[in-house]
Amino acid sequence: MLRTYAEDLESDAFNAEEYVERLAWRLTGPGGGDKIDAVFLNAALEEEISNLQILFDQCQGKIRNLENQCREEEETFCAALEKLVSENEIADGKLKTLNERVNSVAARVVHLGDQLQSVTAPRARAFEAYQLMVHFNEFLSDQPLESETFTDPDKLVEAGEVIYKLHIIAMELPKEKYEAVQTRIAYKYDELEKMLIEEFVRHHHANAKLKMKQIANVLSQFNGYSQAIDAYVEQCQWQSFRGGDIFTDIWNMLQKHDPVINDVFPNPQQVMSKLVLNIYHGKLQGYVRSKLLNASDPELYLSSLYDLFQKNNKLVDKMTSELVCCPEKDFILMLVNTVFSKYLPDYIKIETNYLHDQCKSILQKFYEKNGHVKKSGFSGIQDLKRDLQARLMQDTRTNYSLLSEEVAINILQETKLAFHRCGVLSSANDLSENVRQILDILMQYLCREHLEYAVDLAVNAIQSNENQGVKDFLNILRQTAAISHLLEKQIDDSVSALLKNSSQSTSCLEHAKSLLETIEAKLDKGVDKMLTTIVGHVRFILTTEQKKQEFKPEEDDNNSGEIPLCSNACSMACKYLSQQIAIMNESLDGSNLENTLTELVVRFHRVIVDHIYQFQYNSQGELILQLLFFLICLSIFYYSRSDAVAVRC
Repeated sequence: MLRTYAEDLESDAFNAEEYVERLAWRLTGPGGGDKIDAVFLNAALEEEISNLQILFDQCQGKIRNLENQCREEEETFCAALEKLVSENEIADGKLKTLNERVNSVAARVVHLGDQLQSVTAPRARAFEAYQLMVHFNEFLSDQPLESETFTDPDKLVEAGEVIYKLHIIAMELPKEKYEAVQTRIAYKYDELEKMLIEEFVRHHHANAKLKMKQIANVLSQFNGYSQAIDAYVEQCQWQSFRGGDIFTDIWNMLQKHDPVINDVFPNPQQVMSKLVLNIYHGKLQGYVRSKLLNASDPELYLSSLYDLFQKNNKLVDKMTSELVCCPEKDFILMLVNTVFSKYLPDYIKIETNYLHDQCKSILQKFYEKNGHVKKSGFSGIQDLKRDLQARLMQDTRTNYSLLSEEVAINILQETKLAFHRCGVLSSANDLSENVRQILDILMQYLCREHLEYAVDLAVNAIQSNENQGVKDFLNILRQTAAISHLLEKQIDDSVSALLKNSSQSTSCLEHAKSLLETIEAKLDKGVDKMLTTIVGHVRFILTTEQKKQEFKPEEDDNNSGEIPLCSNACSMACKYLSQQIAIMNESLDGSNLENTLTELVVRFHRVIVDHIYQFQYNSQGELILQLLFFLICLSIFYYSRSDAVAVRC
């Protein structure tokens, strides 16, 4: 029972009122109903209260016991803590004393070490001098060398160090007295040097870096150290050029041997410089010479030179950025100049000659295909007449044009490649001048020889054959706009990029701009001439076909007084004009079409007005003329805005 009380009272969700209610319900039972025995309930509750009192007394006893136990443990802990604090103070004092003793001993040890070193160093030098004297005494005698240093193959490195020092000593001795020993030491010096080089090569084959490093440190003091480097360089290149691209093979080889050179040699940058020098003066120079041997094919020569030089530049960039033992960049550029100095000075001459020939060939093939004999200009009326007659003999059903976007694209492609090569192969001092020469060739053949020539011919041919002449000129106008756009794009992409920091940038671009403006002015002149020709032909039709008495019938003749709604002259003029406007809609667009049609409408309106002023008409004819004039202007206005509305009169 007490355990049950303890569980209920120790619960976290304990509530006194709920506990009393639950206790009363348990005492009365669930089936008690409305009848409750108060005496029994009172006695039961008193019993429960007494039980709780007993439980309370038990808990109070436990609390007192726990408090006593805590006080005892606290006293024990405090005593132990005081003892530990005192022991810690004693240990701290001992630690300070020990630290002072250690510092004192360390100072004495350092002092003793300095004294020992001051004593040992002279002794070591004396012992080393003694050993050298012993070895020198061996060379001084006529007997074979019996020292283990020179007879044991495993002590080759030690023998090398000894013979190097003996060689220096022997060189300072008087030759008259010690010539024999100098000779023996020199012979042994050469012998050990050769053996060290052979041993170095052998360990290189075995990839024993530690042994290579030991031998390299000794050999670096010998006169034949360069021979060891040469042997290493030669061994590095053995079977290294087996791929299809020599520049890739060179980079793979340098990348492979760079960490080895850095770990083995005491002067890694010098060794790497020797390796790069050997590659450039040997394998690479021969490869470049074989690729550029045949200069009879300029296209192959230029593409090969560009490819080789560009790959070389990429190789140089990789070397300077990724190699640990990279040589100085000035040294690498000097090697590059040595390899390509034979080819770069004449590059621009070959480039411009090749570009001249290519552009000339492209234009010549185009004119031959069209059966046209190109002339530099018209020397007189007879030449112009003969050329126009030749054009009139062409099939008028075809759109004959001496301008080709395909030709322009071919020329632009050739010059684009030339600009790329120029940017890579030209030096900083020659870049601006070389770009200017290529740009001059581009402007000469594309603008002067092709665009301007075709525009001049089309403008001169407008009046010779109105229908075909206007159609040819408008076709030329459309193609010229497209080609000019391509030309300006190439100038922005290639020329401006190459001349970005050059003082000649402005002059070159202004020269090209002036040529385009010249062509544009000629096109404007051609448009004006075309419109003049169109309205002139309309005026000719109206003048020759229109009778001045058509709108003034005799009043006494009712039948003859009937005025036709549309005269023959008006029908012919409107039909001709609608054909020309249809051609304009096919060839022009945007603001060019709008401005041209607007100018045509203005001029046509002027012709109609001038033509009407020449009529003689009566009152009935006046009404008809006003109606016809209104219909003509309205039709022209609508047709100039839409292709779907026909020109009517």
